[in-house]
Amino acid sequence: MLATLLLLLAAVLAATSAWIVLVALAYVAVGVLLPRLRLRERPRYVAVLGSGLEAGRMPDLLTRRMDTGIERWAALHAEDPQVRLVLSGGQAPGQPRSEAAAMAEHARSRGVPDAAIVLEDRSRTTEENVAFTRALVADLLGPAAVGVLVTSGYHVPRVADLARSAGLTALLAGAPAVGLPWARVVRHEVVMTLGRHPVVHALAALAVCVVVPAVVVLTR
Repeated sequence: MLATLLLLLAAVLAATSAWIVLVALAYVAVGVLLPRLRLRERPRYVAVLGSGLEAGRMPDLLTRRMDTGIERWAALHAEDPQVRLVLSGGQAPGQPRSEAAAMAEHARSRGVPDAAIVLEDRSRTTEENVAFTRALVADLLGPAAVGVLVTSGYHVPRVADLARSAGLTALLAGAPAVGLPWARVVRHEVVMTLGRHPVVHALAALAVCVVVPAVVVLTR
């Protein structure tokens, strides 16, 4: 009996470890594949999601998002002059201005005209970035407008999940994020994503990590 219990415990621990690794790999794979998808309808806007300011200035992470967004906007603008660049980010405590204002300043320095820039300067979280952008573009371009959401590469799966929940039809574009502790970043993003659907993921983890090992060990 003791041997069976020890074997069951070892099987549960092994299955749990494998489950954690597979979930992390799946998250990374989704982040790589999603930006490669295409929609039939041409995007009418590019929205860049904020990541926070440092003493009122854009850090490298946000600058990379902006540069990726401007490149996407410029490519679309060459064929459709009405394409908008939506900049999403509010004003955090202790900051002298909103992220959207800092992002707009950068966009203008890169040659984006004021007429193309739309500010969403109320959001303070990723969830609000997506929700407020959805409301803004629905009022501006109509609820069916298709766009491009630009964030950092590691952030793509969670933003895609939030966009789907908000009813926002958009392509995803991942900007490079150099110098980040990737293991910690991916762990944080996976936990945040799983936390949006706790019951479903808890049941899946229970089945894979406990039920399956128990069946295998007890019926051998």
